[in-house]
Amino acid sequence: MVRKTENFLDKTITLKDLIVYFMYFILGIVLLAGIIFIPFKIGESYGISSCSNIAPINAASKVLAATATSKTDNLSNNTSTMNITEPTVNTSTEEEEEEEANLTTNQTEEEPEVTTPVKTSYGRYDSEVTTTYTKVDVLLADFEYELKTDIWGKITKIKLTIKNGESKIILPYSVEVSVWNQGEPSPEWKGEIIQINNLVPYLTGNNQRSLYINPEGLSFNEITGDKMIELIVKDEIGKVIASDEFRVSID
Repeated sequence: MVRKTENFLDKTITLKDLIVYFMYFILGIVLLAGIIFIPFKIGESYGISSCSNIAPINAASKVLAATATSKTDNLSNNTSTMNITEPTVNTSTEEEEEEEANLTTNQTEEEPEVTTPVKTSYGRYDSEVTTTYTKVDVLLADFEYELKTDIWGKITKIKLTIKNGESKIILPYSVEVSVWNQGEPSPEWKGEIIQINNLVPYLTGNNQRSLYINPEGLSFNEITGDKMIELIVKDEIGKVIASDEFRVSID
């Protein structure tokens, strides 16, 4: 005789069985909720908080951090007091030093200035003109005067000669003339200035030139006795080319 084994899946589930299973499910959920929340509520009633265990850890962390900071500060202070001087390594070679020396020498040496000759208003090149006057003389060749009264007179004409002993051209521009009584100091004021560049535009080297000038206000007092006449020849910028004093007699 064979006994038939009943399978659970083949069992017919009735409405009563569904209700029973549902009641078991609800009971399990309630028990699980009680296991989780009941201890939490009990802890709150006694003033126990889950964060109380964190405080000692934070305090310990602060102590460790303070200790580490103190050690770091001590290490920094010790390091700051130590003066470490690294040895200087000279990496330049002799060839580099020689090149630098040559460069410095080349910078200090100035190249000669090259100028293009420019003609002056007198048709002469600037390179032919000198402004160094060490061998130029002026001479009083002759003079004329006029007596105005028995106490004063004036010089009316002067003949002067300019001698250029330089090897280059000079450009006389004006002559300053002064007169005073012999034995007295020369006057502090300037004499009469007469422009002469229209009479002697230029004077070549190792040459001389005579010219006449006509002063207009060159007066003197004491119609008798010797007088002093001073001649000062200047160039266009006012530099003295030649000067001299001459003693003359008034008859």
